[in-house]
Amino acid sequence: IYLIGSATFYLGLNGYAFMLIWPNMPLLNTYFHFLMNIAISPMAVLFSMRFLNILKQQYIQWYIGKGLVAAFILIAIVYISGLFSLTPQVNVDHLLNIVVLVYCMSIGFLNLKRTPEAKFYLIGWTAFILAAIIFIFLERGILPYNFFTANCSIIGHMIEVLLFSLALADKFNGMKKSDHLLLNILPKEIVEELKNTGTVKPKTFGSVSVMFTDFVDFTKITEMVSPEL
Repeated sequence: IYLIGSATFYLGLNGYAFMLIWPNMPLLNTYFHFLMNIAISPMAVLFSMRFLNILKQQYIQWYIGKGLVAAFILIAIVYISGLFSLTPQVNVDHLLNIVVLVYCMSIGFLNLKRTPEAKFYLIGWTAFILAAIIFIFLERGILPYNFFTANCSIIGHMIEVLLFSLALADKFNGMKKSDHLLLNILPKEIVEELKNTGTVKPKTFGSVSVMFTDFVDFTKITEMVSPEL
């Protein structure tokens, strides 16, 4: 959802969304950038938390992420209700966007050793930030207008999407292998709980049966059997 939303944002940033998707809705185009910022930034936070598998046990990272999402939801509610004018909300929105960038980069570095896919994640976000800096410099007249600077936001986003796609493919392959291994030794509901929470809550059973087995002459038989069998 985040990748689709951000792609729509960049189409709108260059005017393509207005020409191709909603040509008869000028009012939507007027508030497009603000509304997409409100939508995409919390998506980016949730995507990052999911991608890097930030669990509730990682208290600071988890609560900051959820707090940022709640802040954007609050801004959207305030804007829709019309309690404040657009200008101060845009200032708060821009400030939160900076916080989101810092947060996303920070959790990438913090989980670099724990999550192998974090390296793709960090490179993707770095490409996005560099593209954003080039775009800002172009808007301020610091950089000259050419094909690269004019399309840097789209180029940066394409690199980001490519790297995230490679990382997601690698992540899914790793998850399939780990799930297969865990399902060989643990019940399915235990595996699901481990994946969702990172821990398993102890359960009390009123009555259980434990079976101990042994094979007659097992040691002698295995001495004569090759390890491949």
